[in-house]
Amino acid sequence: MQHILKTSIYNSFYTDFLSKKISPLRFLPSIDTKDVAQLTMDIDPDSMIHKKVKKILVNQNKDFSSAKAKKNLHDLLEPNSVIVITGQQLGLFMSPLYTIYKAITTVKLAEKLNSKYPWYKYIPVFWMETEDHDFKEVNHFGIWDKNNKPQKIVYSGLDREKVSMRHYEIEQNIDELFSLLSEEMLLTEFSKELLSKLHKIYAKDKNWAEASRNYLKNIFEESGLLLFNPGDKEIKNISIEFFTQLLHNADEISESFAKRSKEIVTAGYNQQVPVIEGKTFIHIENDIMQREHLYKERNQYLLKKSSKSLSRGAVEVFIREHPEKVSTSVVSRPVLQSWLLPVIAYVAGPGEIAYWAQLGSVFEKMEVKMPVIYPRLNATLIEPKIARFIEKNKVDVENLQVNKQEFIDAYFKHSTGQKGEGVFDSTRQLFYDQKLKIKNFVKNIDPTLEMTVIKTFEKIENQFSGLETKSIRAMERKNQSLKNQLEQIHQGFFPEDKPQERFISIIYFINKFGTDVIKQIIEKLNLEIDEHQIISIE
Repeated sequence: MQHILKTSIYNSFYTDFLSKKISPLRFLPSIDTKDVAQLTMDIDPDSMIHKKVKKILVNQNKDFSSAKAKKNLHDLLEPNSVIVITGQQLGLFMSPLYTIYKAITTVKLAEKLNSKYPWYKYIPVFWMETEDHDFKEVNHFGIWDKNNKPQKIVYSGLDREKVSMRHYEIEQNIDELFSLLSEEMLLTEFSKELLSKLHKIYAKDKNWAEASRNYLKNIFEESGLLLFNPGDKEIKNISIEFFTQLLHNADEISESFAKRSKEIVTAGYNQQVPVIEGKTFIHIENDIMQREHLYKERNQYLLKKSSKSLSRGAVEVFIREHPEKVSTSVVSRPVLQSWLLPVIAYVAGPGEIAYWAQLGSVFEKMEVKMPVIYPRLNATLIEPKIARFIEKNKVDVENLQVNKQEFIDAYFKHSTGQKGEGVFDSTRQLFYDQKLKIKNFVKNIDPTLEMTVIKTFEKIENQFSGLETKSIRAMERKNQSLKNQLEQIHQGFFPEDKPQERFISIIYFINKFGTDVIKQIIEKLNLEIDEHQIISIE
């Protein structure tokens, strides 16, 4: 099964970007509107900084042993090597599924570019967002339990608020999570191996970022995807120059960011990143390791939570002496990526694409070439049982509603073979026709009666809609088995009323189908389709 889900579940900028409307392309370079070969030359892949960081990237991945990984590590040190990159927060077990899709898209895009432009070497890289500090966004994952019900499983470790995930160690609570997972998930021939592997990688006292890195390696090493840790000490030292430049240009960057953001709104789109006066787009770790945004007010720089006021000179000294305590914001992180590495393309999700549109002027002010933006693949994975229900009941999955009850009601109302199909719609049309006739008739007799006609028919239509709803509910009760199958289909697409890719973890499918499921997904996802894909898993 290879269908396209047409349900609109994304922001308007993203959907317009995919359809190549003019407004989004004013703000964001796509692979179709930018000369990739020219951009590859312009980013100077063999600059001094790029060469240094490439060597560090090779060293970070020296334990990779697959043939594709070794080739990419070798090619990375060539002067004509450039980077296709993506990045993501380090969700537990690399959840949810869209994290996996971002990595797969990056690998497949690098392969495509290597084939199209063989005189360059395009290396796929995953930027591990180790500086992210939102614990509540990464401490959980979703599965369908042994009763086929969606379950959110939460790791109850200590939330250290704004402390970067690279400082987190996995606590004893992880054993409770594994016990709960063993109880809730369907046990299969693959469960023992999966749980053993997860226990080993995410063991008590292991560093969160390192565990995430090792699980990503376990999943993607065969594909050749390389992993980049921006929290590396050497990377932090190299980045001193970047943060100093960012500090010096803070006023111009802030002004240009605000201007570009206003242009986005004028073009009819929402700002994904709010404009806040005084932001420098630099985070500083305070004495308890929590990240604070550095603000500028007149000639002073402020860490508001710590109630500290610093001169620019003092901030410069701090950056130089404590680079390990300095990090980017959501605005400056993409620029740092392309400053450190020769990035030709960034694989972005729907929300990212919308906020990248605000960043063009920041790249310009920092004199960094902006990469082309490539939308990550979006998909829903369908198990054999769900595929059988879809085929048996002739469900039109391309127009599946997010709301479960609306989906079920629409099916019973319109599906082939249901008694009375079209009766309510055709009768409603008769009401509409008769209302127009009567309204025109009384209008000629007494215009003041026109509103009475409208109100009378409103009452009739309300009662009629109520009868229709009761009839649909009666059909659902009479066909409980069919209704149950429709509910299972819906929750396969929208568990907890969320798109599958935003809730379910890859470990659900590995537990059900084994590690080969990754190869299946890579093979079946089509890079040439930028709409939501529906993939059958066998």
